[in-house]
Amino acid sequence: VIYAPATPAGTVVLDTGAEPRFAQPDPVFSSITQVTPVYQRRLTPVQIITEPTFTIDMDLVVFGQDETAPAKNAFFRTGRGYRDLDESGSVDLDFGEFAGFEIFDTQTRAIQGVAGSLPGFEQTLNTDVFEEGMNYLLVQAELDRSFGDPVTTDWRFPIYVDRKAPELGIEIFNDIDCGETSAFLSITNPDYTAHELHVFIGLAPDQEIPLLSSLSRATRVDRDLFTFAAQGITDEGVSLTLVAIERVAPQNRIVNNAPGSLVSQHVLRFDIVPGVGVVEPGSVSQPPCIPEPCTGDANGDDVVNVADFIAVLLNFGNPFALTGDANGDDVVDVADFIAVLLNFGDICN
Repeated sequence: VIYAPATPAGTVVLDTGAEPRFAQPDPVFSSITQVTPVYQRRLTPVQIITEPTFTIDMDLVVFGQDETAPAKNAFFRTGRGYRDLDESGSVDLDFGEFAGFEIFDTQTRAIQGVAGSLPGFEQTLNTDVFEEGMNYLLVQAELDRSFGDPVTTDWRFPIYVDRKAPELGIEIFNDIDCGETSAFLSITNPDYTAHELHVFIGLAPDQEIPLLSSLSRATRVDRDLFTFAAQGITDEGVSLTLVAIERVAPQNRIVNNAPGSLVSQHVLRFDIVPGVGVVEPGSVSQPPCIPEPCTGDANGDDVVNVADFIAVLLNFGNPFALTGDANGDDVVDVADFIAVLLNFGDICN
């Protein structure tokens, strides 16, 4: 028989204040989805956190001869540590066995010396101090003993933080000239959170997103890079709608449709304007490839001269006139004579 000191025992949960949501482990086999290779298969549920804060809640059980000396300290860190998670201004521990860890701010204890009592620790954190996407949280409790060195227990949590849409940068290989209807897009994802990207050209702002398919899916060529051949571009400019899908999956897996892996779907909108590039929706009021209206040119010859006075005169009051509208209000009237007079001599475009 081998005896060993009792280590801290109990439970640790991450409380977001809402019903917890988890991405479930990858299935061993599915007839409707891609089967995940064994070496990439995720075996552990991953908690998805979208709330602005969450609390690490630790409840510890005390027992045996050391029940008067329950856990005296608890620590936590993310990744390799050395991050100011509690926003105190510095990392709490920068030397010794727990270097790089933060110390729980709040300690909750029941009456010491009572068997079965539940001492514990709490720590509320702002979710924004974590990186978007996958994070690994390590929590440790340290238990004093009547003799000998303290002993510790670890609790490990993979968590997926989803507080904002993936970061996307869009570039166009070669400039789009007037009259061109296609472009090759290069879409970067610096924070590595987009696992799948779909592209739609020409959708209205209030139009429902079409069914996602292989035709709309951008090609993923690296962890942070997608490409797509866009068609249907016009001189007026067209809308560019990106649907970025986040999944709990290895970053080198190009496609992962395993049930439960979906985290969120984000819609991002831009415009493609020939002669300008990719811009925020509606930010270009006059596309370079579309001539500006030529006020005063009543006959469409790009010159404001006597011929425009004659065009207005010949079509005055005609609701079906093809020429004579010098100010673009779809009516040939006295205002068109004034427009020709005020712009007389102008050469348009």
